[in-house]
Amino acid sequence: MWPLVMAGDLATSPRETLDLLTDAEALPVLRHSRDNQEVLSERDHVVWTAQDTDARSTAPPAAV
Repeated sequence: MWPLVMAGDLATSPRETLDLLTDAEALPVLRHSRDNQEVLSERDHVVWTAQDTDARSTAPPAAV
């Protein structure tokens, strides 16, 4: 498993960023995915896609 890499200053990060980095539903995506890549970046919205490597870890799409 690859480590989670966060390019930023955790000490000054918004609470929402810290919440996402520790979210129990989001972390399985890191642990059980491959080919993760950004597919769209428009203003304040960024969309990523990934291939699931463990069907048991799928979670519903996050609200945008």
